[in-house]
Amino acid sequence: MSNRQTPGLMVLHSHRLESLRDVLLAWLRAHPLAPMSHERVLVQSNGMAQWLKAAMAANIDAPIPGLGICAGVQTDFAARFFWQMYRVVLGQSAVPKHSPFDKPALRWRLLQLLPTLKDDADFQPLSAYLRDDPVKCWQLACELADLYDQYQVYRGDWLMDWRDGHDRLRLQPQTGEAAQPLAPGQRWQAKLWRRLTDDIGEQSHRAALHDQFIAALAGDARPQGLPERIIVWGFSTLPTHYLDALSALARHCQVVLTVLNPCQYYWADLRQAPKHSRQARKASLPQSLAEHEMNDHANPLLLAWGQQGRDYIALLEHIDQPEQYRPQVAAIGQRIDLFDEHPPQSLLSDIQYQVLTLAPLPAAADARAPLMANDHSVAFHIAHSRLREVEALKDYLLDLLDAHRHDDTPLRPQDIAVMVPDISDYGALVEAVFGQSQSGEASLPYTLLDRPVSTTEPLLAALDWLMRLPEARCTATELWDLLDVPAVRRRFALSAQDIADLREDFDVAGARWGLDAAHRETWGVPAKLGQNTWQFALDRLLLGFASGEQNALPQAFDGLLPSGRRGATEAQRLGPMARLLNTLMTWSAQLASPRPGGQWIPLAQQLLATFFDAHEESEKLLMQRIENALASWQEEMQISQAEHHELSLRIAREAWLARLDEASMSQRFLAGNVHVATLMPMRAIPFRVVCLLGLNDGEFPRRQAPNDFDLLHAPGLARAGDRSRRSDDRYLWLEAILSARSHLLISYVGRSARSNADKPPSLLVAQLREYLARGWQFADASLAEITTEHALQPFNPRYFQGPQASSYAALWRAANDHVAPVEQQPIALDEPLSDTLNLSELQYFFRSPARYFYRQRLGIYFADDAVISPDHEPFAVDNLTRYDSVEAILAALQNPHAEQAVATLVAERAGRGEWPLAGFANTAQTELSQVAADIQAHGQDWLSQRPVPTLSVSYSQAGLTVSADIHGVRENAAGERCLWLTTASKLHDDKGQITRWHKLWPMWMEQLLLTLAGHNMAMTVLSPTGIVVSPALTLEQAQRSWQAVLAAWRAGQDHALAFDLSVAAAYLTKPSKNPHKLGRLVCELAAKTAYEGGEFGLSYPPVSKQPMAAIWPNYDAFSRNGESDDYRDRLMAEMIFHIEPKRREWLEAML
Repeated sequence: MSNRQTPGLMVLHSHRLESLRDVLLAWLRAHPLAPMSHERVLVQSNGMAQWLKAAMAANIDAPIPGLGICAGVQTDFAARFFWQMYRVVLGQSAVPKHSPFDKPALRWRLLQLLPTLKDDADFQPLSAYLRDDPVKCWQLACELADLYDQYQVYRGDWLMDWRDGHDRLRLQPQTGEAAQPLAPGQRWQAKLWRRLTDDIGEQSHRAALHDQFIAALAGDARPQGLPERIIVWGFSTLPTHYLDALSALARHCQVVLTVLNPCQYYWADLRQAPKHSRQARKASLPQSLAEHEMNDHANPLLLAWGQQGRDYIALLEHIDQPEQYRPQVAAIGQRIDLFDEHPPQSLLSDIQYQVLTLAPLPAAADARAPLMANDHSVAFHIAHSRLREVEALKDYLLDLLDAHRHDDTPLRPQDIAVMVPDISDYGALVEAVFGQSQSGEASLPYTLLDRPVSTTEPLLAALDWLMRLPEARCTATELWDLLDVPAVRRRFALSAQDIADLREDFDVAGARWGLDAAHRETWGVPAKLGQNTWQFALDRLLLGFASGEQNALPQAFDGLLPSGRRGATEAQRLGPMARLLNTLMTWSAQLASPRPGGQWIPLAQQLLATFFDAHEESEKLLMQRIENALASWQEEMQISQAEHHELSLRIAREAWLARLDEASMSQRFLAGNVHVATLMPMRAIPFRVVCLLGLNDGEFPRRQAPNDFDLLHAPGLARAGDRSRRSDDRYLWLEAILSARSHLLISYVGRSARSNADKPPSLLVAQLREYLARGWQFADASLAEITTEHALQPFNPRYFQGPQASSYAALWRAANDHVAPVEQQPIALDEPLSDTLNLSELQYFFRSPARYFYRQRLGIYFADDAVISPDHEPFAVDNLTRYDSVEAILAALQNPHAEQAVATLVAERAGRGEWPLAGFANTAQTELSQVAADIQAHGQDWLSQRPVPTLSVSYSQAGLTVSADIHGVRENAAGERCLWLTTASKLHDDKGQITRWHKLWPMWMEQLLLTLAGHNMAMTVLSPTGIVVSPALTLEQAQRSWQAVLAAWRAGQDHALAFDLSVAAAYLTKPSKNPHKLGRLVCELAAKTAYEGGEFGLSYPPVSKQPMAAIWPNYDAFSRNGESDDYRDRLMAEMIFHIEPKRREWLEAML
């Protein structure tokens, strides 16, 4: 058998891609190419290429026989392939390797040309937009390059007319008679095209070369270098431009064109019977149909969604001659029209069958098809959010895999495709839900496709940030994100532990944003405001290292206070950090200046070498990709002679980095996992399970408004074969439904997460649901039999209880199995408690009895929530700084120069980076001075009394001795003593009422111990809001209260004590002099709010902290066993009612 292939065009039609695969492989087996020859395969997507290659590589004796090997197969995108054919046919000297009219190179040519046109009256619309803005010029150049690229493919005749000086728009390419003149406001397009062709100086654009290409192939001589065979695989549509080229190539090559045709009958034009067509018109159709009659005689889905396919099939009719190749295909036992009517076995296959047979909806309700028993082939999911869509999807897929695990051909993850309109909306959610499985929970292997590499690779994110350096604020978040990239850390000789330590150091030292004061000036900040910059923090840390370890108070140097104070070993990491900051300052200045395009290339290479050290194999591959993008950018500028054109940083960044996200043939597909990808045209690969998510109103079909100067979409200028995003989406939606082999899931956000109100789905989903309701015997239009409305949360009990339990989430299942809280079991003491205790230990215990138990008895330490460093300097004094400042004022209360003390305090805080800048500082200092004045006014009695030396006291009761050193006792002129204590907490509200009773508890314990030790005296607490006076106690009162204190402490040694000071105080102080009619309920509600938080409750209520959140997740659990009530009445009530006796009366009156 000769390996020389018979030239000609062969068009294969089928509604199933598998059938097209089988006949193609049979043809390739029967007609192999000569050794060392290459099969040339044109594809629209990488997925189609890999699917076909996998079929070719299958063994010849496999159930679905392949070729045994896939070698010598070269896959190409159409545009690249036809340009190669232009060079082969017309000669490499006549056609350059890279067209200067291709979109990437054309935008550079336009970038240089547009600024020169501003004085031309015809270009006034462009000049009014550009206004000498280089960024706008770049953006417009990109849009125009894309537009002219589309014109070359779809309107080559317009460009040829414009070149010849005819400013018109042909309605059809064959004749110029039916044409309309260009509107005056659009004539600049034709003139700009002529300027481009004159500027480039050659007719190497596709529109000009196409006619030459067709003419050169019209003869009998076969040009050298043409492929023996061309396979066109998986296209849903092709422009007329390419179909003409394929038809011309078919004179000298064998061209096999496969068509995924959803219908076995002729449906390109249903209005009248075709004169000549390879497909028969359906016998039941009238010879002619009006537009309004079509729905009564044809399938509504094809009519609504099939425009792109109809146009494509109509275009193929002009070049297809099936009688020439039908016998050759029949000779190998195959057909060219592969439509097989198999009886439907499910709702899904019935839908596909109705499309295949062009069946209309039944005219009467009783003619609707019955639903098959236990038919789960089509399902709709309605969720409250995208996250719930993905969570429900995981359970759905796990359930399917489990249900089909015993089939003759079990369902596998690689048999499942999940497609969404925009993968950027779902990628992170899929990773969060599919990528993390709890112990004992089934997991799903998955592969995310189509994600822009710039959003998944931290190294690229770091490079993008560096290319924005002059525009960056250099916040704490930004710099630590930069140093989280291993390649950057490696370049500056820093380890991950170094970064953790440096982060802590610089956070304490006050680094917030800005490299230094000069860098801040570029953001409009007044000069010399360097506080909270990176240089400020670095200087503080270096000063701390230079000052060494010391116990004395830190001394300011040039307005800075030292920080860090680490030893020489720890301080070594400051060197690389200083080098990084200096490098960033240098590069910020370098990148800020525009420069010729050719100079950006070596600068970018130097940037890569300065900041990145690629060590891992994945890093090296990524760096190679980055360098390839740089080389591609350089090549484009050389082609367009733009190397000397001055470019700003923004243009350089976009020109370099944007190309990293461009699609390529190297993307992984069919990797053996669940495929999660974007809904893309011409990716109708058959899968057993197809899941379509995110089909929300307004999001699908996707909207892409054309530019107002895009004449392709102007009214009255459309042609068959034109592309648009919405028509593409409609047809790929149809293809996706037809590509599902056993199950189809359609999911959308149909409920508001806030109000549970209905939200409409995509119009296409609504059309499908209406089609199903009118074609099959559902109970009503809600399609409840195949629709699942999911709950707002994944832990809803309905997913875990009863026969309808459907969730595989182990975490939520465990939570639902935990019906009631388990009572704490006391833990016996290993050894007797100590018989001595310091008062400070008791005070610490009552801060959080539950946390004390976990820490002291169980050795469990609960870390506080990590505080994220703010990215801005302080504009107001935060609570902690204010508290420390008030404490310092209280400590310096006896200083006669209060204003000087405040000024010194402010200087210290500013030296630490804790004080606001500029005008904000004056406001904060005024407020602090007012606090100092208030404290001095409230503390006049204190200042007038003589301090008493520290009293060392102790008291023994029930075998436990508690001791303390009491420092706050003072004596007045009459010899009367009083315990004076101070606190920086605001104890009173604006009306002078005590509100923070729990802050008084540690001081109350000091008064109790003093009284029990024989020092009976009153207590006065001085705070910024006033004083609180606790009268002297009787010995009996003190003993009763102390007994309760020790009882609580002992109880808290073998279990977590259900007691909280703030909750107890909220209950006891809720009553007022006007009793509430609801009595106890009001007090309980106040305690509940204090425990759980509320609109006016504490910022961090007890339930927000561990271990209380785990032990008592709500107030009902906290108060269930009565322990909190008991100690509330024995402890907190004694203090509150002693200080304000009237509250006892109010409480009793209410209860």
